[in-house]
Amino acid sequence: MSLRPLGSTTPEDMVRVADDNFRNIDNRFRVNVVRQDTGNAIIQGKLPYDKGYGTIYHDSTGTPRLIVGILPDGTLGQQASKPNTSVITTNNTDLITKSDFSSTTYYDLNGIPSIIIGTLPDGTTGLVIAKPNENVLNVFN
Repeated sequence: MSLRPLGSTTPEDMVRVADDNFRNIDNRFRVNVVRQDTGNAIIQGKLPYDKGYGTIYHDSTGTPRLIVGILPDGTLGQQASKPNTSVITTNNTDLITKSDFSSTTYYDLNGIPSIIIGTLPDGTTGLVIAKPNENVLNVFN
């Protein structure tokens, strides 16, 4: 991390340099990365997507598989992806589970939402399990 001196420039330049310095300090202390020789890693703090903040767990191949915190869709929760699929860039069909801490959705091997526990789409609470290869959300349409 390198900080630039403000120098004797215009007030606008001094503000820009100060902003850059604070941004560098902020980025330096907001991210903690722990890596193992096996490829496993944990990233805590500011995550590599817009408004992301929390923890990402990487598997032994280096693939990010689990997020706990602000998810890529902007909600607070946790989600886990299938093997060899980045949890950061995946769509819901490549998830194993997703939770916003009021409800949890589990996906089958085909990426179809098959179980919902907690607050259901109709506002009630409970547990709904779909028949094999059916989308559990269709119950509420």
